[in-house]
Amino acid sequence: VNGQPQQGLIDFYQPLKDQGYHVKICSNNVEVAKESELLIIDTPVPLTEGVLREIGPHVPRGAIVSTNCSAKEIIANYEKELIPEDRDLIDIHTMHSESVQPSGQTLLTVPIRTSEQGLRVVQDFAKKLGYNVHNISGGATEHDKIMAEVQGGTHAQSFEMALAWMLIGTPPKDHPVYQNPLDGIKAKMALRPLGQNLEVYTVTLLWNRHTASYLDEHNRILNEYYKLITHGEREKLYKMVEGTRTYLD
Repeated sequence: VNGQPQQGLIDFYQPLKDQGYHVKICSNNVEVAKESELLIIDTPVPLTEGVLREIGPHVPRGAIVSTNCSAKEIIANYEKELIPEDRDLIDIHTMHSESVQPSGQTLLTVPIRTSEQGLRVVQDFAKKLGYNVHNISGGATEHDKIMAEVQGGTHAQSFEMALAWMLIGTPPKDHPVYQNPLDGIKAKMALRPLGQNLEVYTVTLLWNRHTASYLDEHNRILNEYYKLITHGEREKLYKMVEGTRTYLD
């Protein structure tokens, strides 16, 4: 595992010890690679290519390499280039922040180049840590399309809410509307992305090639929605909102 506890990364250290594993903290990445049967690279996306280049020649035959990043396609290309072909590549995505323990959380497995046995090894390992495991069978492309919509859309919504509060000149903590429990929860949900490590969200927006096309479509629909409001198109507006509500029901 690249990265130690208390460095802003997912803390696998204590959960592994709790499962009875002997946990050794290595002094460098090459030492980790040489000793690993399952190598999880848990680094920010911009640093991951460098780690892969460093460890690639030292990954043992038959070992499994996995990266834990929000953007998969670009990293998968580096993995296939830099890790020898007879090593399985099965990426993961831990769907929680580094401050949350793994037990009960969701982990995605994303096959890049693997056998069924290799996939089972990674999934069984994650389940031992208490994760609910879901497999993205379409690989890196399917993963990034989902994240473009989920994370890209969440970020856009958060920014739009923050912009609205800026325009009215009152942050939610000072606005009477957001003092009741339900609307307070809405405000916290909108503020959460902006309060997290911004690196996570810039990675989603800039390193995932599908985010731009998703946000273009998102913007097109919102512009249509705003025009109906500003032009007083009551019936068309109702029809648009009703169609959305029917889909969600």
